[in-house]
Amino acid sequence: MAFCVFMYALCILSTVCTVMFSAGETLYKYSCFEIFIWIYLLACLLTVLPNRVRMFVRLIIYVAFYTFSIIDVFCVIRYGTNIDRHIIALILETNPKEAGEFFSTYITEDIFKSKLMLIIFMLFSHIAWTGIRHFMYHWKINRIADSTIANISHHKRMMGACTFFLLAISVGFCAKNLNEMRKLLAAKDFTELGSIKDAKVFTTAYRVATSTKDMILASKQIGVLLEVSNIASVDSCSFTSPDIVFIIGESYNRHHSQIYGYEKKTTPRQKEMADNGELIPFMDVITPYNFTNPAFKYMMTTYTIGDKGDWPNYPLFCDLFHKAGYHVTFLTNEFAPKESLWFSDLAGGFFLNNTTLSARQFDVRNKEMHEYDEDLLTDYHNIQATNQLTGGVIDLQSSISLDNTLISLIVVRGTRRYSA
Repeated sequence: MAFCVFMYALCILSTVCTVMFSAGETLYKYSCFEIFIWIYLLACLLTVLPNRVRMFVRLIIYVAFYTFSIIDVFCVIRYGTNIDRHIIALILETNPKEAGEFFSTYITEDIFKSKLMLIIFMLFSHIAWTGIRHFMYHWKINRIADSTIANISHHKRMMGACTFFLLAISVGFCAKNLNEMRKLLAAKDFTELGSIKDAKVFTTAYRVATSTKDMILASKQIGVLLEVSNIASVDSCSFTSPDIVFIIGESYNRHHSQIYGYEKKTTPRQKEMADNGELIPFMDVITPYNFTNPAFKYMMTTYTIGDKGDWPNYPLFCDLFHKAGYHVTFLTNEFAPKESLWFSDLAGGFFLNNTTLSARQFDVRNKEMHEYDEDLLTDYHNIQATNQLTGGVIDLQSSISLDNTLISLIVVRGTRRYSA
């Protein structure tokens, strides 16, 4: 009974907070009926489980529902958006240092005066009720409760009939949206997913489910990338640019960069290189996303927004350089090369951490991530010393001032031949 009451109240409350108070959103008129169906089905599932298993599963449901409801409402308050696959990907990507910076920046006093506190109040009420109930059982003060339940049980047929009637009308009201959600979660690719327009994704649980579906579909794009890599080829290469260093920054405002016209000397070394024609800042590029993982997917491929098909239908540019005979080094402080980390792979590194794709794109990668991004330069210095590449040494350490902008380095050298 406590499970049904608190979970139903939580879902209704989070739905109201995340939908009704979002700009341009309206509350799905059958939301209370559809939520009732799912809570009842969860209660039925718990009922048939053995007691010990039931307690464990129920705890998992509690933690998941409260956690995602708090995140969902927080996102509405802070960013004006509901939880989606990008938010979940960001959470999966975030390291402990970034998490600490996030909490110190966004968990401020005004949060405790917002509607998020309604969810927090619900959580503490649930905890308090659980404590009171165990206290009553411990002191055997549950006789009143037992007698009340016994009195209710005399009317269980009437209550069962009322529940059946409520379920029947709920299914009748919600059949269309339930079917649309079924199709949404059963979609086999993003094309099919994009064709489903009528589904009302109104609850936090629905948003988490559809976001997870999106991420799983994204992981399936590995097969497409491998097929494209198999047929991609390079006819010839003159090595006109023998050494190329591609610097990828994150969370850095170009308006505070000297090479983009900022009056303060924030990047003097980069400015000197640009003036000498040794550095080319991209002046006419717009990222398709302001999140790391989708931006990486589009940046690392030869696909351009507006081209036919989707990004995995086009070769990865590092794969082409590798096929052309370049020695390609990939240093990143974002995607650890550990394919076994499934959730991390779904968050964005899946096409970089896949063993086959990684080998086809890169000759060398850094083996671990660092607390400070600049340590990637030390990694590259060690890589050069170990491999003894011909064509001289590229001194990234002294020639590039990164100023906390670095996320990844791709170093392309016009030879794959090693010296003795």
